[in-house]
Amino acid sequence: MKADHWAETDAEQFQKSKPLQWLWKGFDVSPLARDLAIGIPFRQMIANHLFAEAGEDLQLFHGITFSYGHNIEMGDRTVVHGDVLLDDRGELEVGNRVSIAEGATIHSHGHDIVDQTDVSIYRTVIEDDARLASDSMIGAGSRVGRNAMVGAKSVVHGNVPNHHVAVGTPAKSVKVKPGWESVTDDPGTLEDDREERHIEYTLSDDVERIDEFQRNLTPPDADDMPDS
Repeated sequence: MKADHWAETDAEQFQKSKPLQWLWKGFDVSPLARDLAIGIPFRQMIANHLFAEAGEDLQLFHGITFSYGHNIEMGDRTVVHGDVLLDDRGELEVGNRVSIAEGATIHSHGHDIVDQTDVSIYRTVIEDDARLASDSMIGAGSRVGRNAMVGAKSVVHGNVPNHHVAVGTPAKSVKVKPGWESVTDDPGTLEDDREERHIEYTLSDDVERIDEFQRNLTPPDADDMPDS
């Protein structure tokens, strides 16, 4: 597993969760995994032991993947449809009655845009009654507010206010959900306070940083640039 090679991995915790993750993966490639009468309760059973917190009456469908599993908190009656990525390299907090559609991705880690061996981890929050439409992406450290909705193929970096509908790349609020106008006076700006959910971690001095691409990360001098 990739997590075996991540420097910030809690080795003791991962040794406990790894067998459960293999059980999940192994079951998911079996024909039984697509039988809802068997698959839904079986994944609930694993989640009860694997997740940091697993609510009741979860509907976890075929093809869900995650980094560890043990950094996921999920509330009651939440539905996660097929082929969803729950990146819990940092931490994921998913509330009650959340709906996550096919192909959505929720991230909790990111790489420096210059040095990709520099990894930052965050706590990403999806609050109660939120909806994430198909193929939407929630960036690391973002927060999707209560009863908010993120449109299909939208990319969120920051906060979606409670009861707002956000669409686009990058996502912007386009309206308040009909009927909820009286309970929110938020103008809908997607404030970016992701750093408040940044998780600090320390690495031992003997950790070796590996750049699999072996890039030269030193910017060239202007005199060395070819004429355009």
